[in-house]
Amino acid sequence: ALGVTLFDVKQIEVLRGPQGTTFGSNGMAGVINMQSNEPTKETTGHLEATVGDYNTRAFGAAVGGTLIEDTLLGRVSVYKNSRDGFMENSFLNREDTQNIDELTAKAQLRWFASDNHTIDLNLIHLDIDNGYDAFTFDNSRTSHADEPGKDTQKTNAFALKSTYQVNPKMHLISTISHSKSDLEYSYDEDWSYVGEFDDSLWPYSSFDQYLRDRTQTDIDVRLVSDADGRIFDGASDWTIGAYYKDFSEDMTRNYTYLASPFGSTYDTKSKAIYGQLDTALNNKLTLVTGLRVEDWDAQYSDTDAVTIDTDAVLVGGKLGLNYQEASNRLYYATLSKGYKPGGVNIDADLDPRLKTYETETLWNLEAGVNSSHFDDKLTSRLNLFYAKRKDQQIETSIQDGPSFTEYLSNAAKGHNYGLESEIDFYPTDTLHFYSNIGLLQTEFDEYNNPDPDANDLEGREQAQAPNYQYNIGVDYNFVSNWTIN
Repeated sequence: ALGVTLFDVKQIEVLRGPQGTTFGSNGMAGVINMQSNEPTKETTGHLEATVGDYNTRAFGAAVGGTLIEDTLLGRVSVYKNSRDGFMENSFLNREDTQNIDELTAKAQLRWFASDNHTIDLNLIHLDIDNGYDAFTFDNSRTSHADEPGKDTQKTNAFALKSTYQVNPKMHLISTISHSKSDLEYSYDEDWSYVGEFDDSLWPYSSFDQYLRDRTQTDIDVRLVSDADGRIFDGASDWTIGAYYKDFSEDMTRNYTYLASPFGSTYDTKSKAIYGQLDTALNNKLTLVTGLRVEDWDAQYSDTDAVTIDTDAVLVGGKLGLNYQEASNRLYYATLSKGYKPGGVNIDADLDPRLKTYETETLWNLEAGVNSSHFDDKLTSRLNLFYAKRKDQQIETSIQDGPSFTEYLSNAAKGHNYGLESEIDFYPTDTLHFYSNIGLLQTEFDEYNNPDPDANDLEGREQAQAPNYQYNIGVDYNFVSNWTIN
């Protein structure tokens, strides 16, 4: 994953539910897609500055426009954000051990190679040098750690996209992206300093550091129909594509209680084909069908001479109906399947039975209605869903005295159901009321942890799944370019 900021972002798309057709293993329960502002013919720019307490300082600048008339457009943005953080370290007498220090630089070029061919190049550089000193015994904001950690990332990445109008019936979209990242996550495991506790409390001093070197290459080629290329008597829009991914991670762990550094290598390769049809059954009813088949291969090895090779054929897709009752009201129902590949737990202390976990699959059934009223002054969205999860991947741990070893395991089965509601009301051009409400129920139907000493979670709610959440508010534009929220 890449650390990103919201500076110079055009829009954020939230795609709910399994996105197994288009995104595969990355979209089992949904996808958040962030799009930066694109280059434009007109010269445009944006400046932003922020100051605040905890020594907060942030500055961003973006500018773009025509570089070569009718041929080349460009845009560049830079954003720097720094802050001391909320924590204070009383032992070191510092206020910046949980600091934020982040730099994001982006550049985009759009080349009109011909009348029917456009090429986009995106470059990104990230330099995130944050501190990590978050643990305290009393849940306060005052740390006693004598060895604060780090949470850092240095990434360079590019994406090259070609959009080629093959003929009036179809266009070809080809994308290749590559990223290389160096990351560190480290922390003071004992949360204290030497001498803080007397010997009767069994004090210890320990530091844990994880260094990761990640490289990823993605290639996606898809052929998409245009209006003249619809099939089945002009009723069906279609997409067909192929995807390839190569990911590798080299990890080194430096830990006080290890005789020597622990190292591991994890390489995965994925190849997929996918397709989707949007078929108009009549002027109101549309049938959506999608399918993705993915071949997944992973290889793991470490300095303890452990080697694990796994491979699987993963299948995802969707079947849906959209009913456009009127121009201002759409009903829909969708059955979709998503998946999340299994993997390896790298901790050397784990029992061999706990080293691996299996692929999780999810079937999701949802139905809803999107509507607008009073000349679009009131818009609403209501969605109900029910999901069945198999081999659900959950985070758990083993306790050995005062220490815990965390690992991922599979719960046999689980289910989720709930509803989401969104309402936007614009009584005037300057006043906006909104509400977003979500209700959720979850449960482990079966739980088969291979650790015989693990707690049985059958019948319990799933973690990180709030029963309800809501966001209700109002925006008022009281004068031009000024808003109260």
